[in-house]
Amino acid sequence: MNWGEVTGLLTAVGALLGIGHKIVSELQANNRKNSQIVADMAEVKSGVSEIRESALKNSDGLKTLHSYRLAHDMKADILRGYTTLDRKQAIAKLFESYKKLGGNGEIELLYHEFVELPLKEEENHETR
Repeated sequence: MNWGEVTGLLTAVGALLGIGHKIVSELQANNRKNSQIVADMAEVKSGVSEIRESALKNSDGLKTLHSYRLAHDMKADILRGYTTLDRKQAIAKLFESYKKLGGNGEIELLYHEFVELPLKEEENHETR
């Protein structure tokens, strides 16, 4: 092997080593990026858990408020012996929301009794 071949071979080896170094550097950079992505995902997961817990607490409170309001309004109308169309529509919407929150039981029994009430117009309802 002559000196020109040796020089050519050393140049080729140097180029390969340079390419290898670049590949290793890129892999290390990608590993750092991947580690950061994993850390960011863990943070997002923690945030989602906190949001889920907060939503569950809020839905329990909202269900309790719906239950109280429905019981109060339906019992008043049941004792009065009738309801109005506006109240019936409002209570139907509130009851659907209550059911979506997981409510049932006593309120559902009251609701079935409430929907059977006769409809009357409000006493101070103006005719046009």
